[in-house]
Amino acid sequence: MSIIQAILISLFVYLAAIGSVVGNTIGWYNLGRPLVASFVVGLIMGDVPTAVTLGLLLQLANLGSVTPGGAVGWDLSYATYIGVAGALALGNPNDMAATTALMWAFSTVGGAIGVAMWNLVYVLDLACNRVAMQGAEQDNPKKIVFANLVLGNAIGFVCRFIPALIIL
Repeated sequence: MSIIQAILISLFVYLAAIGSVVGNTIGWYNLGRPLVASFVVGLIMGDVPTAVTLGLLLQLANLGSVTPGGAVGWDLSYATYIGVAGALALGNPNDMAATTALMWAFSTVGGAIGVAMWNLVYVLDLACNRVAMQGAEQDNPKKIVFANLVLGNAIGFVCRFIPALIIL
């Protein structure tokens, strides 16, 4: 895997998050779904058929995933982008069993790290609320806009892009 491929995939890890700059509809509900994510990884890494085959397995796991009360067991987009990319980079397309095992290993690690990053984003976003509240108290709409548009997206980007890039 080249550094350009790793950067592109890491960028999509961020874009597929809840609250990314492209919004939940394009991000989480489209780019974050396993079939779409695996297709994107396949395009970037040049092996769409293998990537989509691996994505189908993650899509099935997603269908069986339940998040009672908002509790999240794994970050689906992190798991898919990291899992499929790792399997394509280190696997053998002629040995799908071994490639699938690699995908599950990378997806498990990626999904767990994604949940940790998700929680970290929520904790760090408390600073955004504080800045926005100060802007409201000071009657400063620019500070409120900064807190919501710039600061929140910067926190999300750093917490999702950088760990994904390090893993890849």
